[in-house]
Amino acid sequence: MPIIGSIGGGSAGGFGQRKGKSFKLNYLVIAGGGGSGAAPNQPVASGGGGAGGYRTSYCGGSGGGASPESLLSTPGGTFTITVGGGGAGAPNVYVIPINRGTPGNDSVICGSGASITSIGGGGSGGINTSGLPGGSGGGTANAGPSGCYVAGTGTANQGYPGGAGGPFYDSGSGGGGAGGAGNPNSCGAGGPGLTSSITGPPVARGGGGGGGNFGPASAGGGAGSPNSPGGVVGTAGTVNTGGGGGGSFASNVPGPDPLLNAVGGAAGGSGIVVVRTPGSVGLAVTPCTNTVASCVGPTNDKVATFTVSGTLTIS
Repeated sequence: MPIIGSIGGGSAGGFGQRKGKSFKLNYLVIAGGGGSGAAPNQPVASGGGGAGGYRTSYCGGSGGGASPESLLSTPGGTFTITVGGGGAGAPNVYVIPINRGTPGNDSVICGSGASITSIGGGGSGGINTSGLPGGSGGGTANAGPSGCYVAGTGTANQGYPGGAGGPFYDSGSGGGGAGGAGNPNSCGAGGPGLTSSITGPPVARGGGGGGGNFGPASAGGGAGSPNSPGGVVGTAGTVNTGGGGGGSFASNVPGPDPLLNAVGGAAGGSGIVVVRTPGSVGLAVTPCTNTVASCVGPTNDKVATFTVSGTLTIS
């Protein structure tokens, strides 16, 4: 079973060496991002969803500032791979805590005595609700009376917390990312993700969702919505990155019913699982939506990439 450490899984020294029947493999496991909360009144903005938990043995390190974990040591065999889906955005319902975003789902490698789990990102708060904990924590809409509405916490060695809520309803805080905490009000950007070259060229993943806001859109796994007549739903987190959903904004448009301009939240992005092996190792994946690439990098490794749940056979 992998142990968090600092052996530098992406370095050349010792990577992929076989001792007897043991394989030593690199991996990247990112869970689904959290959905954002609803903005069920005007003018109200919801927080951004937290990014899915980020664990890797490859160079660059895991989320929350952790070093690369130990390589996966296994005799081979068949592994069950679970790719966590992103959490749903909150429905447009003015009921607490229903206006809170749904957490993302875990991503897992399991088999041959090994189990590696990344925790789904925390859903964000809407009006008068705190962000939820997760791989990275969800943001929130406001601090509320005496600061009782707070951002969600992250999981150690997987991600960061969401941004702290401010005193106002019209700008949400950002969701936490794998590489940093979400920014607080106003118009809080989502926490940054991390970049990995495990699949070849560097790719950034695991950004927190930007908080909904009265002004320009905030960056993150999904951007928070800018002000617009009638309100705007935030941008969903990007698929297979574990990005958090962007916060929504209900515009301050005069009318007899403030709920006429209310909007729901945005979904988090689905996660991803990657296993990198020496070129001499046999890899097979199911279903065929998932892929195996050969001759990756200067060491001609093989890379199995899972964008949906399936199985991995190592021989």
